[in-house]
Amino acid sequence: MNLITGGTGFIGPYLINSLLKAGEKVKILSRKTSNIDFLKGKNIELVFGDLSDPYSLERATKGVDTVYHLAALVGEKNVPYEEFEKANVIGTRNLIEACIKNEVRRFIFISSTEAMGNVINGNEETPCKPITDYGKSKLEAEKIVNLYSRRIGITIVRASYVYGPGMRSTKIAKIFIDIMKKKVIILGKGDKLINFIFIDDFIKALSLIKENSMSIGQTYIISEGRPYLLREIIEIFRRETKAEKAIFIPRFLAPFFSGRVQKIADNSSFDITKARVDLGFYPSVALEEGIKKTIEWFKKLQ
Repeated sequence: MNLITGGTGFIGPYLINSLLKAGEKVKILSRKTSNIDFLKGKNIELVFGDLSDPYSLERATKGVDTVYHLAALVGEKNVPYEEFEKANVIGTRNLIEACIKNEVRRFIFISSTEAMGNVINGNEETPCKPITDYGKSKLEAEKIVNLYSRRIGITIVRASYVYGPGMRSTKIAKIFIDIMKKKVIILGKGDKLINFIFIDDFIKALSLIKENSMSIGQTYIISEGRPYLLREIIEIFRRETKAEKAIFIPRFLAPFFSGRVQKIADNSSFDITKARVDLGFYPSVALEEGIKKTIEWFKKLQ
């Protein structure tokens, strides 16, 4: 039995479908306020609960072999660090303690490359210096997960920007949507390096991690493995949508475009050699192909 937290987000439905297709049983931890319409007709056990409620977590983890911990508070503006700590740090501790009580075998924690900070060609050994509150909370959650590594088979997955059909509220999704609306304004010169990973490839990586016992006790960066300049990414997207060119502005002009500026402040460039060697992970969807598929999905919404 697999338990997925954050199953109603962007990544969750893909993971659910992948596990069901493989003939595995799936259980979802969900808040009562979450939209679960997409679960209709699927053979899934639903447990209502919350990461702040240890009792609900104990119920959710009973009879479970593997937990995929996707749920997190992600990058919202004007949110104090205490909220990120409550959701991402304390919530993760509550969940893994419930797993220990119920003798869960595997705990796959979906972290983020934002836990590493401003990085060019980083790998799993690169010192972490997170800049955002989200990144800081993810790094603290990683430390908690590692504390339990002798009691449960843990794997930490540092995801780069995951994108594809179905994404709605991520930072990259907002930029894509603005480009399609022909109003994107980017802070800076567009010279930041960014690594992406298409959703199908990310799910493939999670499958390889679960299947491979070598992944236990390890941390993996999962990305396409090829960084792109932000202006390259936007140009690919612009060509596919026939949108106008993006406007890049210096930082001192940002106050004059309040609410319209998209900010990518940090480099996010990584080496995925460890995932290739240990897991045999080779992404198959290049950015241009992935963007085409994503655009097709966005157009269906219009």
